[in-house]
Amino acid sequence: MITTKKKQLKLKVLLCVIAALIMASGCTDEDKRTTAMIAGAIRSGLAQSNQGIYQRPDWKAEDYFDNPKVISLCYAIKKRDTVLIDKLIAEGVDVNTKGTGNMTPLLWAFVQGRPWNEPPSFSKRNQPGFTEKWATEEFDVVHLAIFTKLLEHGADPNVRFTATFFETSGDINGDKPHGPITRIVASLPFSYFDVVMKNGGDPHLYYSHNEQPVYRDRVVRAGITVNKADRLKKLQLIIDAGVDLNQVNGEGWTPLMTAVSNGNYEEAIILVEAGADWLVARPGNPDFLAPVVNDLLRDDNQSPSSLRLIELLEKKGADIDLEREIARVSKIDTLRMNIDVARPIVEELARLRQERRERYEQILKTQQGAAE
Repeated sequence: MITTKKKQLKLKVLLCVIAALIMASGCTDEDKRTTAMIAGAIRSGLAQSNQGIYQRPDWKAEDYFDNPKVISLCYAIKKRDTVLIDKLIAEGVDVNTKGTGNMTPLLWAFVQGRPWNEPPSFSKRNQPGFTEKWATEEFDVVHLAIFTKLLEHGADPNVRFTATFFETSGDINGDKPHGPITRIVASLPFSYFDVVMKNGGDPHLYYSHNEQPVYRDRVVRAGITVNKADRLKKLQLIIDAGVDLNQVNGEGWTPLMTAVSNGNYEEAIILVEAGADWLVARPGNPDFLAPVVNDLLRDDNQSPSSLRLIELLEKKGADIDLEREIARVSKIDTLRMNIDVARPIVEELARLRQERRERYEQILKTQQGAAE
């Protein structure tokens, strides 16, 4: 299957070739008119292919479900008929019915329950700020109310789907099964994530480095952004739900390592205050303890959040002065020095690193002893 993004790239390349032909010397006026007509047709096709993410997928409930009441529920959701939805739920329709590919009424509601307004014109879609505004409007109060209603009546947001229900706009993993709803709402405003977590959402499906996000809803991909305040509230919510703060990804990185490395010091503060292990060793180097302290001081950042994080780590035993001295000596370019001049610098760096390792090993032993 050729993805939408690949199709668009091929069309764009063709447009560039055609434009060059139009401008090439030696073309007659008739050649230029013909070439311009072809270019126009290709541009029209490109615009049409781009419309895909703005149009509701042509799902038919009968293709996924056999139960007549579940099928009726799906079409009531599509019509946003809240009265009929309430009636069917009161009659006992199973909101956790799994159809083909593990399709559920909740996934159906997430996609089919949106307003899906008239697809915008090609020119409108290229106006600054359009994508973010459009994507946000796709998740209106009616959509959230229907989505919430299903969750409150027991719909499971952690279902792992076994199929791809529509093309995912060139996603590198577009041919893989869609991720659970709990993962999908991670990129939505807080209200969606909040209602999922309050109704059975598994925090590890959201904040797991081992659970790869094989699917991202294409409307979300088109422009939904989560602001910092929402992201921090979500992090606190999953911490309160009991997420494992020290889980590692395939490369051995913990959430705290990732947050500090990316400069997300507000997230790192929340993690440290919640008890995340700041001493965990650098992946592949068991002797390099507390790499988050090293990374934090790497660029000598003086933002309020970084200073607050430094203060927290100092209270837990981090030797910031020692770390800064190691950083200073490490930056000396000994390779260009005379060996006799470089030797004491190299030896000093080794001594400082040994002192660092012994200090953190002692803190680690103390913590382990207290835990026992």
